[in-house]
Amino acid sequence: MSRRSTRRSPGTALILLSCALVPHAFLGGCSSTGIAIREQLGYAKREQLVARVEEARDSQTEAKQQFASALDEFMAITGVKGGELEGQYKKIRSAYQRSESKAEDVRSRIRSVERVAAALFKEWEGELGQFQSADLRESSRRQLEATRSKYDQLVGAMKAAEAKMDPVLRAFKDRELFLKHNLNAQAIASLEGQIGEMETDVQKLIAEMNQAISEADSFIAQMSDAPAAPPTGSSQAKLCSAFRPRPSRTQAPKLQHACGAGQAARSRREGRPPVAGGVAGPCRARGAPPDCGQDPLDPSVRHR
Repeated sequence: MSRRSTRRSPGTALILLSCALVPHAFLGGCSSTGIAIREQLGYAKREQLVARVEEARDSQTEAKQQFASALDEFMAITGVKGGELEGQYKKIRSAYQRSESKAEDVRSRIRSVERVAAALFKEWEGELGQFQSADLRESSRRQLEATRSKYDQLVGAMKAAEAKMDPVLRAFKDRELFLKHNLNAQAIASLEGQIGEMETDVQKLIAEMNQAISEADSFIAQMSDAPAAPPTGSSQAKLCSAFRPRPSRTQAPKLQHACGAGQAARSRREGRPPVAGGVAGPCRARGAPPDCGQDPLDPSVRHR
């Protein structure tokens, strides 16, 4: 696929970068703009998709561990003495809340994968008509079909795991509320017979998540083996240098985030340390924010 470099004025670039600064809840309207911003920073859609899949995989790993931990807290209450019930209930409540938060993160990451994949496949299909060579066009079309087929397997596995989270969360919530209203030995005894059912549901959820994680690893490996588009460092340098030599006090940290993003992202995926010089250089300066050089539109990055 071709890589297009579009020169933007500093004002236009600032408008684009402002999507990185709005609260996460309002990022939906900026999603397509965010994909375009990353491309301007030398971060191709293929790279973006791999990064989003990695994030979705990691969020499912964390959710899997949290659901197992929450189940342990529910199981532990059956052996708690009367005077310790309040303390154990608080642990259960906190475990449920963490599980709910992890589940929401999984949902958000899957939606992010779907947005980038839709943009990638739309662009790929549109560019097939630009080939002059019929052989190359056919080769690219076959690669597109193989990638889409693998992607469909991945998203199917992720959504199957996602669907298993809600019944488990509902079971956790019901029992957490029951304990809240009936925190006594009799209530604990009535829950003992339900622990086995909860354990079965959590085990099924973990099995689905393990399948999704395996599919994610396979997809990442396939995308990493496929030929990548050449980097366009010049477009990244143009965008970042447009604000030099004297960005304002408020612009400077934002540009440090953005201008190091493309290089930092590639370095992480290739197992290399972050680039010390070039457009990532401001990250070495005194007073640079702790998340300098990270992807400015990654919802997991909290900018000051």
